[in-house]
Amino acid sequence: LKRIEGSLEITVRDYGIGIAKDRIHSTFDILQNSNQYTNTGLGIGLYLTKTFLEMHRGKIITQSEGKGATFTITLPILQNPTKSSNRVISKTKQIILQKKNILVVDDNETIQFIMRKILERANHNVTVVGTVADAMQKGTAKEFD
Repeated sequence: LKRIEGSLEITVRDYGIGIAKDRIHSTFDILQNSNQYTNTGLGIGLYLTKTFLEMHRGKIITQSEGKGATFTITLPILQNPTKSSNRVISKTKQIILQKKNILVVDDNETIQFIMRKILERANHNVTVVGTVADAMQKGTAKEFD
């Protein structure tokens, strides 16, 4: 953990198998890393991390040379956290309060479950299907946002 010019920098290093140079650019793409090296993981962790950081005006950078990888996270230090925090909370409430009808299409039952729970907790109406054919059928029978 370091403080650098109005930001906090956190560096995390792992000593696993590393990330191939031709895959570094897609490290944070959703589902790009699922089951790539093992039979575990959904492939959404790094995507969610990057998305969360960007929501807070931060960033994450990946480096990998051979074995292992280094992830460097940078977050701004807020000058007036209360004012800024209230603005984020207000925007979040506006988004959450807008109830939507959402169709989730995924053939992975774990992702279906996670997406349903997240969206239902945000007070949305959620329909989950496992195939494009089912999505087409549901899409003609019900209106989705």
